Amino acid sequence: MGRPEIYAPLYEALADGQKTLKDLLQVPVSGSTSNRTLPETIQALGLMLHAGHVALLPPKSFDPRAAKALIRVLIESASRGAPYRYLMASALPWVVSAGDVDQILASFHITHPKADRKSIGTYLTERLISLGGGLLVDGKPITSREDILPRAEELAQAFLEKTLPNWRKLGIV
Repeated sequence: MGRPEIYAPLYEALADGQKTLKDLLQVPVSGSTSNRTLPETIQALGLMLHAGHVALLPPKSFDPRAAKALIRVLIESASRGAPYRYLMASALPWVVSAGDVDQILASFHITHPKADRKSIGTYLTERLISLGGGLLVDGKPITSREDILPRAEELAQAFLEKTLPNWRKLGIV
């Protein structure tokens, strides 16, 4: 993954156990005597996190409100097409996989917590169409509003009954 001179030293440092961002800033790039910059370190860690190779652990002074604010930004960005696949579970020291559809549904739920499956399904349908996408049903892509809407309502119901309660327990929403 990525340039070995950037990533290999980070993987080696993390193999020894948990590290803070401050610790990782001290890990030099292979072949260099200078420390890493903050932007390149955050970029590398972000890609490692996105790949599921590292996890964020809350500091002792962890504020779940700050974590939830970050989660909301990630969910909203994903609902607009950003390729985020993992979200921090603020109740755990870990990240969880989160698909596009669930993040779009969560985005709508955050701003419309009383919405029912029909309105959530309609929102999902419109968002998918606006992103130029659709859904897979039985392995076949569906992209028309009329075909997406019934499946979107089913997905909204599953989100409300299963995903949302689990995400609440995990501190995602």
